[in-house]
Amino acid sequence: YFTNTRHVELIDRLAEGHMKTTIQQVSLCLKEPKNYDARAQLMLASTIAHNGWLGLGREEDWACHWMEYEVTQKTGIAHGHGLAILYPAWMRYVLEHDIERFALFAQKVFDIPSEGDLYQQAKRGIDALEAFYHSLNLSTRLSQIGLNESDLPEMAKTVTNNNAKTIGDGKLISPPSDNTLESITQQTVIDLATDMGIEVIRRRISREEIYIADEAFLT
Repeated sequence: YFTNTRHVELIDRLAEGHMKTTIQQVSLCLKEPKNYDARAQLMLASTIAHNGWLGLGREEDWACHWMEYEVTQKTGIAHGHGLAILYPAWMRYVLEHDIERFALFAQKVFDIPSEGDLYQQAKRGIDALEAFYHSLNLSTRLSQIGLNESDLPEMAKTVTNNNAKTIGDGKLISPPSDNTLESITQQTVIDLATDMGIEVIRRRISREEIYIADEAFLT
């Protein structure tokens, strides 16, 4: 939603409706856990959020997601929980880059009145998002999940290590079969890599390595 691309009003309205509906239905599910209709809408919302429609024709920014992977690696919390911590902080940090966009988010998603100072409208929208996360019993500070300032340099280095040595590094790493049946697809990929002169290493792969791999796929 927070994009530098202009003239994407249709997708903007779809994204705003998606966020507003998700917030409403999540709250309803918490009050009525067996409400089938609310859960059905959340499942549809999840599908739409991941099928690419809401990013159609616009520049996207996945910085928070990349940063969150390292938070999950350090703490084991769910990806969405980590994003609840990072997004409000990120929004406050980049707010002045496009105050109008953040004010629009506040107006359309949280019904903040479009009156007066845009900066204050935008801040109220971010505060409302954080309050929503609190209503879900989610943390909104790294300190609340056991991370502190001393953890940040190492985490930042890992997140920004795209051009340094990463898992893969021109090699194919594949876990051993152990007591499971050999995967036909896995063996095919290994054979193709061997034919192409790519070194194949069979060993266990940690979760952290997957997060920072050049590429990763599951079979």
